[in-house]
Amino acid sequence: MKPRTAYKIYRVTDDGEKLVSQSYSNGNQIKTIDTFITDESGEIITVKPLRSAKYRIYEVDSANGLHIVKKFIEVVINSKADNYESYVDEDGYTHAIITVTYTNEETYGKLAISKNGQMLMGWNSEKREFIYEDRSLKGAEFEIYADGDIVTQDNQGDTWFKDGEKVATITTGEKAEFTWENGQDEFVLNSTEGTDKSGSLNLRNELARPQISLIKEDADTKETVSGAAFSLCTAQDIYNVDGEKIVEAGTELTTLTTGEDGTAICDMMLPLQDENYVVSGSAVSGPAVSVEGAAVETGNSENSISQALNSGMYYLKEISVSDSYYLDEEPITVQLCYKDAVTPVIYVNCRKENKQTTNEIDKLSVEDSSEIAGCNLVITEERHWLWQTTRY
Repeated sequence: MKPRTAYKIYRVTDDGEKLVSQSYSNGNQIKTIDTFITDESGEIITVKPLRSAKYRIYEVDSANGLHIVKKFIEVVINSKADNYESYVDEDGYTHAIITVTYTNEETYGKLAISKNGQMLMGWNSEKREFIYEDRSLKGAEFEIYADGDIVTQDNQGDTWFKDGEKVATITTGEKAEFTWENGQDEFVLNSTEGTDKSGSLNLRNELARPQISLIKEDADTKETVSGAAFSLCTAQDIYNVDGEKIVEAGTELTTLTTGEDGTAICDMMLPLQDENYVVSGSAVSGPAVSVEGAAVETGNSENSISQALNSGMYYLKEISVSDSYYLDEEPITVQLCYKDAVTPVIYVNCRKENKQTTNEIDKLSVEDSSEIAGCNLVITEERHWLWQTTRY
């Protein structure tokens, strides 16, 4: 039984309904009421007896945590009805009491979670950048916990969930929305600081982004080398979120040039390897390029779109080098893989070593072209500056 619940009583007439009001004296003045409030026991008793008639009782304000189920309940009062009990009070007066029960149901909440994030949509070849748009994300898992004891609303001291107890585990579906209704048909959805006006909790995730760091060194001295340029290419075809191919394998995505410290950094928003890719073998083979590394194979799903998965495989190829070094076109394999939900940046470090260009000079005999030992050679630049003296 719930206290502080408000009711109005209407007498049914041929013309419709007429609100019942009653007057009484509180010892100082006469008061007239037309709304009856339940006491601490959850009961109400009219101030005066009701005349014989048909009445409708409307609940106009339910107790906290409950909601109105029936629009009204109807009761008939007359001497021929058998719905009343009679009793005699201590003063000898006879009373007839009709007991009616008005039942409320507990109000349940509806939890709606909308999950969205960046999705790969296309490739701008002119700007040489990938295009991302926000879309709904399915498959995101959430756990709901009670923030404080969640008590039942029947004043019996029971609880639905204790503080900190897990209430439910939910996973966003195709529409990235989940509604937990707990088997009920009536709900009140309230908005809070973390929800929109409809009470839906909207969550957005940023994509994990890669950062490729390349350092160029002298193979012998280990000193860094500036001014070396590299081409960053994709080793496999790249697909958007709808399974459409947007970049051909072997396409140059950008170029990097080492600075004074011999390093180059690429912060380009490159697609990472898709979750369902299977990696095995010793080479990444695509329709346009083969790079030493790990083989990437798609799964066996019958859905054609599931075959259009991104490998996260790229390669760096040296395209120019500073003076005195020879060009080494052996590609550097780069693999970009998602790590976990708390790692926003995927760091990949690459190293390229080059030997300086060297010259080998032999002194040969004119007669038989045999090597002649013990000769001194003076090497000068174009203006005859002494550059090196070598004895061999």
